[in-house]
Amino acid sequence: MAEAHTILATSLVSFFLLIVPIKHIWTDDPLLSAIFGGVLNAVGCGLVLRRGGSEGGFDILSRVIAKYRNITVGKSNLIINTIIVILSGFIFNSEIALYTIISFYSSMKTYNIILNHVDRISLLIITDKGKEVNEAITKELHRGTTMWNASGGYTQKEKTVLYCVIMKGEMHQLKQIVKSADPKSFVSIISTQNVIGRFHQIW
Repeated sequence: MAEAHTILATSLVSFFLLIVPIKHIWTDDPLLSAIFGGVLNAVGCGLVLRRGGSEGGFDILSRVIAKYRNITVGKSNLIINTIIVILSGFIFNSEIALYTIISFYSSMKTYNIILNHVDRISLLIITDKGKEVNEAITKELHRGTTMWNASGGYTQKEKTVLYCVIMKGEMHQLKQIVKSADPKSFVSIISTQNVIGRFHQIW
């Protein structure tokens, strides 16, 4: 599903770049254009990322970095793009490069608001297939779980309970993972303001 979202988003970006004319909108001030252009760009990209997709390019690289290093997508994009723009500034127009860096900074702040606008979520997953669900969450989300054995109060059957903390932006992907591993599982979602200890900031 994530691949489908990425293909759709990349195709739509390419399509609209062809049909939407490049011109000044609302203002001729390059500073305002840099700030609000960065915000609008991050809103669109952030919504796609929250649904598990990307717009290709450095979004994919930033997601890989966020998955294996505790650096947010917005910060990764800012670092990568700033390095490229600084190098370009020495070759082309340094003033435009500075405006572009401002645009990237406003994008980073907007990314963080959209992707982390609600604090973490704790999940209690009750399943007959604890091993399969745990392996799927570890492999696909790179999140750790705590597991313990339980029994159904009505059925008296053995169950496994998994406890996991994720970012809200990962909720859609986690639902798909759990449903795929065990369609009959029961998931309780609990709002979590903050966590103490090691927690991977996936976005």
